[in-house]
Amino acid sequence: MPIAEIDKIIEKMESVRILKNAALRVFQTANDPNATAEDISGIIEKDDFLAAFILKVANSSYYGNSGKVKSINDAVVLLGFTGIKSIAVASSLMAKSNNYDLKKSEILVREKLWRHSISTAISAKFVAEKVGFKDTGEAYITGMIHDIGRLAMFQYDEDMFGRVEKYSLEKNLTQTEAELAIAGLDHAQIGAIILSNWKFPDPIIQAVEFHHKFYEGITEGELIGVITIANFISNSLGFGPAKIAQMDPRIMKTFKLDYGVIKQFIEEISGMLSHIDILSIGI
Repeated sequence: MPIAEIDKIIEKMESVRILKNAALRVFQTANDPNATAEDISGIIEKDDFLAAFILKVANSSYYGNSGKVKSINDAVVLLGFTGIKSIAVASSLMAKSNNYDLKKSEILVREKLWRHSISTAISAKFVAEKVGFKDTGEAYITGMIHDIGRLAMFQYDEDMFGRVEKYSLEKNLTQTEAELAIAGLDHAQIGAIILSNWKFPDPIIQAVEFHHKFYEGITEGELIGVITIANFISNSLGFGPAKIAQMDPRIMKTFKLDYGVIKQFIEEISGMLSHIDILSIGI
């Protein structure tokens, strides 16, 4: 596919309604260098769903807090503008985040994406703790938004999204392989471009772009490794596509892990998730 055509697709994907209502206003305000925590809090407080979601994340054990955050302003200060932007993006994955009627097909896609996203987020925090990654909160929020490119693809062209799913099953391909064959680029590339244009930090952008492939030569690659392993764990537990790509052993080498340890991680996270209603996380 010509570069010009890919650029056109990306431009159209960015223009679709990925971010909705209060989430969009929060996102735009968080990108304003003159904005304050009070500015963002004022927007969040007017939306019951987003306010509850942000307080839930700020107080969750997954983010590393102990339930002491009582106000939206305190949550904004704790999570930071990048964290708030990430949660605004994550809220748009959820079917319940929209105040307009959704088609059944979109509800099903959003629920599927949310299951995968939140299970990856939980896995990312777990892996980060195990390997000594310094910022478990960053790992958690990156896990939540790592597949935003898939939502962009669905919003851009639902028929193309369906053809990718069908082609993946028919040809026994991974989701990424099917996307490249049908669309000429994959959801990881799309997500990274969108997050870059939305002014996310480079480590998060790189983790989104490279969570399906090795990241040789890229600086600050630890977050990429954490998200790659977390994504693999989520898929292995049935929260992702049917065809699971093998993880490059060089990724595990970064943290001196082997498949035996990964298997143990999967078993522990499976036990954690068995007590959780995935669709209700953050609500």
